[in-house]
Amino acid sequence: MSSADLEHDPTPKDLADREREEKERKAKEDAEQAQLPYKWTQTIRDVDVTIPVPANIKGRDLDVVLTKTKIKVAIKGQEAFIEGDLPHPIIVDESSWTLETTPRPPGKEVSVHLDKVNKMEWWPHVVTTAPKIDVSKITPENSSLSDLDGETRAMVEKMMYDQRQKEMGGMTSDEQRKMDILKKFQAEHPGPLQGQKSLFRVPMYRSSGESSTERVYHPRRPHRKSRSGCLTCKRRRVKCDETQPHCLRCQKHGVTCVYAGPECSTTERGLISLIIEKKPELVSPSSREYSMYLLEVAEKIDELLQLGSKKRHFPDAVCALHHFHNATTPTIANDRTQLLLRNQLIPLAFNTPLLMHTIIAVATSHLRYAVPDKTTYKLAEAYHWQQAISQYSKELARAVGPHNMDALFSTCLLMTVNAFLLDEYNPRSSFVFSDDPKALNWLTLQGGLRHLLGLTRPWLCISMWWEVFMASHHETEAFDDPRPGRVGLHPELADLCGIDDETTEESNPYLMPVRMLSLLLPAERSIKSFSKYTNFMGRLLPSFWAQLAKKDPPALIILSWWLAMLDSAKCWWAETRVRSECAAICMYLENSEDPRVLQLLEFPAEVCGYLLRHVQERADGGISIIPYEPVSW
Repeated sequence: MSSADLEHDPTPKDLADREREEKERKAKEDAEQAQLPYKWTQTIRDVDVTIPVPANIKGRDLDVVLTKTKIKVAIKGQEAFIEGDLPHPIIVDESSWTLETTPRPPGKEVSVHLDKVNKMEWWPHVVTTAPKIDVSKITPENSSLSDLDGETRAMVEKMMYDQRQKEMGGMTSDEQRKMDILKKFQAEHPGPLQGQKSLFRVPMYRSSGESSTERVYHPRRPHRKSRSGCLTCKRRRVKCDETQPHCLRCQKHGVTCVYAGPECSTTERGLISLIIEKKPELVSPSSREYSMYLLEVAEKIDELLQLGSKKRHFPDAVCALHHFHNATTPTIANDRTQLLLRNQLIPLAFNTPLLMHTIIAVATSHLRYAVPDKTTYKLAEAYHWQQAISQYSKELARAVGPHNMDALFSTCLLMTVNAFLLDEYNPRSSFVFSDDPKALNWLTLQGGLRHLLGLTRPWLCISMWWEVFMASHHETEAFDDPRPGRVGLHPELADLCGIDDETTEESNPYLMPVRMLSLLLPAERSIKSFSKYTNFMGRLLPSFWAQLAKKDPPALIILSWWLAMLDSAKCWWAETRVRSECAAICMYLENSEDPRVLQLLEFPAEVCGYLLRHVQERADGGISIIPYEPVSW
């Protein structure tokens, strides 16, 4: 192709024909896209899909699957809105979906965010079975370009320039570059080569010392990312335009837009934040700065908790905090939650006396468990738990919102330690031998978390606990199975609870607990299943609690099985409670005339080490004892 051919301008007729063809193409493309049951947009970095759904749909009604190369969004039991292979892979950990209420009919929509692996290409469609769009016609908005880093923006601007050149019949940047190199070579090598075919290949390079006159595409300098965006956009990892009080992206999706408060100074944030950021291991204890850091942290804790004269009666708060960070955290949380407790919870506590009291209370409870004879630990434990519970109650009485929800979530979860702690093994002190309605308070604490989740639903996506809550939800999503009947249930438990093929959750308060318990049986008996076990109690409804308060045998059997499985997590703060309550239930039910009750009691009795009367009688009669071991169904 000669330079004259490349520089030829299109005639008016050519331009008119191209415009007409473009309009026809665009009309056809718009018609095809309008037929899809979803709408989608994209930037060079990601894709957003919006699917309208009926207003009565809840998250548990949806079947959403996002893998590296596939997507599916459907209402359970119905045809999928979208399902198939993605044209290009996505980063699954950076992709997400939400169910949002909108003012537009039908009332709700599923928003799916897909983060591209290759952030330098446009997608012609969301799934390969859908109609394509012409990606060469995409012209990103300026606001979208500002979302990109310097290298990616340079690539996009180059694509836009080449697109405009093609539409005008001109040369792309690569063609211009080759033409400039050819012209330069011809200028530097005049003679027979000009205008003639070359008998050899000309190397298309130049020495590094030569000055360049070729047209080179210069990328824009990288810009700083948004540092003042709203918390919702930060949580979704998308660019925020920082419009206040509500950014445009949140307004578009109809979600709550919340901005963080003004940035605090180092002193106001708490010195522990500075220590963790700059010296994660608190620096070496052998260094001179170590003592200075500890003194400053100790002063900050004393000031925060207002210990005053009480300080001399309690162990060093810094030691308790250090013990929580290094020793207690692995005993109360899985790997994912441990990182959150260490990297986010402790810095938050330095601005929240309520949470600081709770953390020190948990740490001193652990220290007292390890060294039970030390009186100072017992005094400190009692004081900090009393302060934590008192301040927690006062904080709940105030307005609950994004400003205090993380502190309340953290305190509520850590208070499980206090609720389950039992000083000594004493089955006779169990609720099964008491008429006091408060005797079950140790078990009902998880209901408080459910209440908190309801109060903070509009802001949950910006909570530091969001990913933990979502992971826990996905682990136990099968708990929400609303089907009637006994399919998938442990048959002996179902028989005891009177569950048949027509039973529903409304007609029998035991259907949902037995279904959840049946799903827990195959889980690994270790700390890895701890979140699943705690989720079980948090989902129980008042109808079940009423049966438990009446000491109904099926309710007691269900509780004893759950306690026996919780024992496998080997939680120092729960083991005495678990064994004591299991033994109490065995003592209460071992005289039952129902053989089903006696057989089902053998599993918790084996765990807590209680010898049931009928098992003893079998042994005395020379009958070999085979412990009852529940199996999954």
